[in-house]
Amino acid sequence: MRDRMICKLACAVFFFMPMAQVAGAEILDGRSAITSQLVAAAMASSGMAVAAAQVEFLTPVSASDQAPGLKVVSVASGTSGAANVKLRCRDNRECLPFYVRVHGLNVTGLQTDPLEGTHAQSLVVRRAPKQRVVRGGDPATLILESADMRINLPVICLENGVFGQKIRVASTDRKQFFEARVVEAGMLKGSL
Repeated sequence: MRDRMICKLACAVFFFMPMAQVAGAEILDGRSAITSQLVAAAMASSGMAVAAAQVEFLTPVSASDQAPGLKVVSVASGTSGAANVKLRCRDNRECLPFYVRVHGLNVTGLQTDPLEGTHAQSLVVRRAPKQRVVRGGDPATLILESADMRINLPVICLENGVFGQKIRVASTDRKQFFEARVVEAGMLKGSL
């Protein structure tokens, strides 16, 4: 009986040990967490002086490399003095594109880079509030929130929408349907 209990304890330790590493730099399966310092460095190389303390991750993000080369894809003004920044790894095999919120970033002076497609960083500033942001058929990310939970789902927009408008979206397999508010291009919010 005692041997059986020791075996269960040892199995539990080996099972939960990788999960304890999530709090540190190592995520799981040999992947490393992308840090706010890496994001700040990528933004600095795009001409935006940002401190690591200004960066807020919307979800945990990891890469297959410990120091992946990041590229700023777009910057959009957000709510309450924050900007929403979309980044991706230079090598698409290292990580998926992701969003961060940067507090205290002035977006009004940023212009779209005419050298898009070259090695220069390409910045896209958020459109005016009355312009269409999402189109029916576009892929997007739906953030479902409640008081104690947050879920990110890939969805397909079923309607055109502008900032702040509620539209219908469907899961990628078209089995679940949601109503969500357009937050920015490619991002919607709903509640559970």
